Amino acid sequence: MNKVIVNTELEVPLPEEYLQTISTYAEKVLEHLNIHDWELSFLICSKAAIQGLNSQYRQIDEPTDVLSFMLGDYYIDADSGKEQFIAGDIAICPDIVRENAERFSVSSEEETKRVIIHGILHLSGLDHATNDATETMLQEQENILNKLKEVL
Repeated sequence: MNKVIVNTELEVPLPEEYLQTISTYAEKVLEHLNIHDWELSFLICSKAAIQGLNSQYRQIDEPTDVLSFMLGDYYIDADSGKEQFIAGDIAICPDIVRENAERFSVSSEEETKRVIIHGILHLSGLDHATNDATETMLQEQENILNKLKEVL
């Protein structure tokens, strides 16, 4: 069983439905990818917070929509007694997601789903050198987005 944890550090709280949608959609993506016994967490954060993370870990001093931090460790779950894989953390900035949605003429909901998929693909070991649509990871991201269109 997968565990998805969603935290926020925003001063103005987001609607609970938004946070629940992130959790539920992430679980659907993991299920689609046939990934089991993963634990991952989301941090929903401000432009300033994600810019700080981007600067510290990627040496890019600007905000971004999503960052992934792979952990790759295991532990035994106290409740189930099963081994869980701690995949890592995904930081999402809703303000940048909204800006990108406007720029690409898609809904904020679709762009949120896109960055959830993007973060999970990074945690599963995929990467991309550019943001070109021909990148294998980005093609996989769009394939998953299209296959899960009916979900949420």
